[in-house]
Amino acid sequence: MGQVLDNVMSRWRAIGESRTYRHLARAAFVVPVLVLLAMHWLRGPQPEFRPPREAQTKAAGDLLAMTAAFLSGEARAAPATATPAGEWYVTVYGASGAAPTTVRAQGAIESWAAPLRKRWPGHLQVDLAFDNPPGARSWPSGFGLDVGLDGWIEEDGEVHLPVEFVLRGYDRRKLSQFISDHPGTPLRTYAWVAGPEGPLRMLRHSVDPGPITPALLKRRCDLGGDYLTRHLRPDGHYDYDWLARSATAGPGYNLLRHAGTTYSLFQLHNATGKLAHYQTAVAALHYLRARRQFATGDRSRCFEVEGVNVKLGGAGLTLLALVEQARARPAAADWEWMRCLAEHIVHETDDSGDMASYYAEPNRFRANARRSIYYPGEALLALVRLFEIDPDPRWQQTASRAASYLVHRRWVALGIRITVPPDAWLLQALEELHRQLPEPAYADYAFAIAEVMTRGQLMAERVPEDIRGGMLSRGLPGVVSAGARNEAMAAAARLERRLRPGETFFLERLKAGARYSLRNQYTEPISFGLKRPATSLGGFRNSPLAPQIRIDGVQHNLSGLIGLSALLEESP
Repeated sequence: MGQVLDNVMSRWRAIGESRTYRHLARAAFVVPVLVLLAMHWLRGPQPEFRPPREAQTKAAGDLLAMTAAFLSGEARAAPATATPAGEWYVTVYGASGAAPTTVRAQGAIESWAAPLRKRWPGHLQVDLAFDNPPGARSWPSGFGLDVGLDGWIEEDGEVHLPVEFVLRGYDRRKLSQFISDHPGTPLRTYAWVAGPEGPLRMLRHSVDPGPITPALLKRRCDLGGDYLTRHLRPDGHYDYDWLARSATAGPGYNLLRHAGTTYSLFQLHNATGKLAHYQTAVAALHYLRARRQFATGDRSRCFEVEGVNVKLGGAGLTLLALVEQARARPAAADWEWMRCLAEHIVHETDDSGDMASYYAEPNRFRANARRSIYYPGEALLALVRLFEIDPDPRWQQTASRAASYLVHRRWVALGIRITVPPDAWLLQALEELHRQLPEPAYADYAFAIAEVMTRGQLMAERVPEDIRGGMLSRGLPGVVSAGARNEAMAAAARLERRLRPGETFFLERLKAGARYSLRNQYTEPISFGLKRPATSLGGFRNSPLAPQIRIDGVQHNLSGLIGLSALLEESP
């Protein structure tokens, strides 16, 4: 045996000392460097962005106030009727969602503001143009990452401000096509919109929410709950995918996300006490009840059916919603429904703790071998919370068995952990189960999930502030995923506060994620330009370039913001 090993090692040494190997090693190092240099050269020099000066922000506020006063016919002594120094553009967005009117603001206001009257009253925005460095080719290659966005001035002088492309949902491909069809030059701007207390600096199509306080979070959550209330149909289902730009509902539905959204409304009611949110959630429960079925020959087990699928996550999220309702109003608790859902989850958990993602019955429900990352965590969290209000030991025993499997055996092969998935539901479940059963492995794995989630979070100072706190992705950070991670970070911050006194790593990550989410919630300063903007108020768009509002995006963000509000209100 020793001779064989010696022969193998000798062969490897010979390969390592060969000229061919040395050439390949050099190529392995040099080629990637050359590729990176080529990419940098093709990209070209990028513009450097600095925040606007205080004087420019003051000038923007003066121009907004002066324009509003002129259009409304109010007499105004100051500021003077001449526009501030610089290349300014003023836009009025009418309330109907019709095309905005933009004019170049130069000289006396009477000479340029008259065309804006046809859109007044409306929403005012001002842009201050600034130059790109010589030779910069940042448009559209820098579109996804730069602080500013390029607008476009066509050869005939027609101006397209940066926000126009955001409202159109233009990605790089669409932008490239646009400039091919409309020869012209790029236009970089600082932008401000009118706010209740002065000009609000706009980045892409968002404004900073201000200091993150419990009062702000509850006010924004209230807006989100109002959005869901407006978008509940008479039969109890939500507008699943709302296309904010056109004010129309998209096709498709997902019963599991319906259940999760209803859970967040009960959760919101428990945080703020608003009756309308409770009533909306109750109406949405009726929609779920209509889709409830029982196992053949066993009415102690029930679940919601979507087509021919019975998803474990659906049972878990429906149970979570019912538990939140019971916490809000114990007299309204539906114990029979809660317990039959819990019985189904127990039935789907084998002796090892492994949970089946789908339930099958011959000639009734289709078998599906797919293993969901998230369904077990949803079901586990539901059992943990049910045990708090219904202390049947079977709920906790099943939860503990499932948690042990997920922590010690899932994604483990030959004793080696292959990966730790970013399972926000499991993190929440482990944090709450750890409070009931302080098993160190639960906390360790919860922290491991949280650390995996934070690795892709954009936190560096050089990251443009409007996407800071979001998650690294191929395009601009997603807002649905940001909300899900905020839920998880809230649980991690609670665990951190309990087990690592004085540390605030996860709390700070949660605050950054919340700020990113709040930038992408439709509020009055960024709802302009949409058709029927009031219908989108309070919703969270899918991303800064995707003006769709999906119900699970609202759900995750509400739950995460509620969790942050509670943490800020508690004493550390």
